[in-house]
Amino acid sequence: MTRGRFSTTPFFTLISAIDSAIWLFYPSRCLLCGEPAPDSLCPACSDSLVAPLAEPVCPICGHSRLTLPCTACASNPPRFVAARAAGPFGDDIQHLIHLLKYRDRPQLAVPLGKRLAQYARDTRQSLADLDFDFVAAVPMRKDRLRRRGYNQSDRLARVLAEELHLPYEPDALVRTRRVRPQMQLKREQRLVNLVGVFAVGTCDVTGKCILLVDDVSTTGATFRECAAVLREGGAKGVWCLALAAG
Repeated sequence: MTRGRFSTTPFFTLISAIDSAIWLFYPSRCLLCGEPAPDSLCPACSDSLVAPLAEPVCPICGHSRLTLPCTACASNPPRFVAARAAGPFGDDIQHLIHLLKYRDRPQLAVPLGKRLAQYARDTRQSLADLDFDFVAAVPMRKDRLRRRGYNQSDRLARVLAEELHLPYEPDALVRTRRVRPQMQLKREQRLVNLVGVFAVGTCDVTGKCILLVDDVSTTGATFRECAAVLREGGAKGVWCLALAAG
């Protein structure tokens, strides 16, 4: 054992030195403006990402709507206390989420997660003053997880939890079966497509206040179903937070 430990240490030291040298001579660049940026986004582009949603915004689902509360929340109240999104799904944020999800750029979860955490701090009054027992993420289908290699919502939630100094629970929710991708469906179909898809995982949610994270909230159907499952599993309250809404 000792021999193996000492024989591998120089190798990893060398790799670390090589990484440092690569950064020195070939620094990572911002994916939006091309300027040097250690986290794939320069500070200026990162600060410009979060734009307010168009008013009025429903105080329950957090989407831009014509009525307050919106018709959907008034007629069919969700089981979450409130949902919020850091900004609209468009332009730069849409491009970055696309890179994160479909172009194998998991490192983008770091700057995007940090921006999401800043938004959460700025709007803490609508998010239970950030007094949560833990942070959780919307789970991904196992086959899709195997193909992609990571769950972008999980990556965002981990960064968010670290930034907010909150525990992270990866097993709060699980997917129980496959369904058609939400992006392929109309609004009415999305609202019923996810019924029965999620279940409480191995984490004990009884009496817990939970902050649930996803990358994008389009109709709010995913947050609605996840919150319902968590509440039925004994959770005291669920608040939802997405990087973008659209």
